[in-house]
Amino acid sequence: MMFLLFSAELLPECGAKDISNRKKARVLSKQATMLLEQLSEKSDSVTYFQLVSDIIKTSLLCDYYDCKPDRKGRVEPRLRKENCKRILDLRPVLLEGGMYHYSNSNNSLALEFFTLYMDVSINSMFASQPDAEKGKVAYYAALLAYGDGNYRDADRYADEALKDNFYAKEAAEIKVLCMKQTAITEADSTRYLVALLELHDMAPQNQTYFKMLMEYFASPGHEHEMGLFANDEIKKDTTNKFAWALKGESEMRERKWKDAITAYRMASTIDTTFVEAIFNIGICYCALAQEGKNADDARNGMLYLEKSSMLDPNCYTVDWREPLAKVKAALESHEEKTLMAEAKKNNSVNKASKSRGKTSTRRGSKVKRRKR
Repeated sequence: MMFLLFSAELLPECGAKDISNRKKARVLSKQATMLLEQLSEKSDSVTYFQLVSDIIKTSLLCDYYDCKPDRKGRVEPRLRKENCKRILDLRPVLLEGGMYHYSNSNNSLALEFFTLYMDVSINSMFASQPDAEKGKVAYYAALLAYGDGNYRDADRYADEALKDNFYAKEAAEIKVLCMKQTAITEADSTRYLVALLELHDMAPQNQTYFKMLMEYFASPGHEHEMGLFANDEIKKDTTNKFAWALKGESEMRERKWKDAITAYRMASTIDTTFVEAIFNIGICYCALAQEGKNADDARNGMLYLEKSSMLDPNCYTVDWREPLAKVKAALESHEEKTLMAEAKKNNSVNKASKSRGKTSTRRGSKVKRRKR
């Protein structure tokens, strides 16, 4: 355990390596008592919480040596009762200290306090002790461990938080995220998907799970699964805008632009401010225009991209600037070419008309001369 790392610092009086475990325990007990006496003198929150942490670490280390066999192999803990009382009295302060550091954005220190709390909770001294705060501490420990990239510990703490109904939902999300981060093989990915689908089925209104599924299916190689999942979700709820959007994404990947437009239109009908769907309708129309050289498709694309620009002027959700600029430039070029072609055609017609007029005049002149 982590607190054993402090043994060298906490045993300055015990220079000999062969000192008995009982003597080590007695020294540590005295140190814990001395530290406890200093607690009332501390008014600064950071110093106070750190001193509580030191007292608990010292008490745990004391219990560790107290429970070790003596030279005759006997295990007779003598200081466990006082260690247990000392730790139980101060354990709630570990939660306070952790939350204090967390609220001040000092996540590394907060995690140390939450981790120490969890170390206490699994100690044999407290195995049978009720602890109403364990789920809360486990959740925050999981959250911070995940943020620190320690997915193994985050997963372990999430397992504990799952036992608390109040934190079970959030803990499940962390656990699934840990599975995602640690997935290496195809089997790992399958386990992640199965767990995520189970969570989604248990809480279909939780958009976090659905978005995580969308992200999974959006990764390369899952196009077919994406389409199947989208169709299944639409059958369950035809008003699910995200399911229609996912279907649109599936159709786009297969370059089925018209089918994608239909799906995205359904999504945007359900939510007229669904900027991602509106933007993608514009992109699909632009793709159709490019393939079919159809100006009407390009104009439709421009209209939807302009609408997405009005809904998301700062490009927080979608970056409409480049595609909108391109389609506008293409339309301007097309209109310019059309006008030039029409002008050229008109010029040709005019020249032909003039030519015919001159011919007629010359013929008329010849006729008149003949009459003379």
